[in-house]
Amino acid sequence: MMVLPVGSGEVQRMMRITKVRDNALKEEVFDHFSFVPMLEGKK
Repeated sequence: MMVLPVGSGEVQRMMRITKVRDNALKEEVFDHFSFVPMLEGKK
């Protein structure tokens, strides 16, 4: 299973991709999100 942001710009979609029987993939798309980069040195 992978959960990843898809898209560029200010708004992306959250997708979950799951491997199921016979190596097929199940794709689920969730709402739109705004992701921000992690900042180095922040705790």
